[in-house]
Amino acid sequence: MAQNLKDLAGRLPAGPRGMGTALKLLLGAGAVAYGVRESVFTVEGGHRAIFFNRIGGVQQDTILAEGLHF
Repeated sequence: MAQNLKDLAGRLPAGPRGMGTALKLLLGAGAVAYGVRESVFTVEGGHRAIFFNRIGGVQQDTILAEGLHF
């Protein structure tokens, strides 16, 4: 089975030079964009928010005002 996969990979055409680097950069940029998107949240006007940590639970001493938070 492993030999069949190696044979198949050998028959595929090689991509242009730098394709591996470009793919790594694209994946890295995608990971950073996902991390930023998941770490930003908005508290609507007229509301307050408390911070919830999956490890420590609710942190009631941290009350967040309205606006964009990271």
